[in-house]
Order: sequence, then structure tokens, then C-alpha cells
Amino acid sequence: MTKDLAGWIAQSRSYLLLREPNLNLVCFRHKSGNKKTEQILKRANATGKIFITHTVIDDHFYIRFCIGQEHTTIEDVQDAWKILEKLS
Repeated sequence: MTKDLAGWIAQSRSYLLLREPNLNLVCFRHKSGNKKTEQILKRANATGKIFITHTVIDDHFYIRFCIGQEHTTIEDVQDAWKILEKLS
């Protein structure tokens, strides 16, 4: 599922992938910069449907999307991605 999400981000017109994930954490940001990325994170969390965190690397604000719950399905990840796409 992590590889699927990373693929969707890599194909996105709005987001930049930090790097290919090794495990279950995907880091990415909006192409418009830190302010837009932070707004997306706050708005996504405000939906109550997903909860994502962030990090700052080399002065870039990144969304951290971790797929760690054992009952998470690909449909759950797709639904979360749809929210993030809609907010972009």
C-alpha cells in the first residue's frame, strides 16, 4: 500500500515525493510550497477522516503519511488520497 501511495504521489500534478519509501512512511509536499502544504495537512486532519503528521527537512514542510494499522486496507489509503487530492 505504501508503494501504491508513493506511485500516486509521483504521478500527481500537485505533490512532490521526498523519496521512495522503504517501509510504511511516505513523505511528500505540495509543489506550491510550505504554506500550501501546511494548509492541506490542517484541512485534511480537520475532516476527522484521516490524521497525518508533518516534518521539516531542509526548510521544506512535508506531510508524513504512515500506514501502520494492521487492519488498514487499500481502500482506506485510496480514500485518504482522494481527500488529499481534493485539497490540493
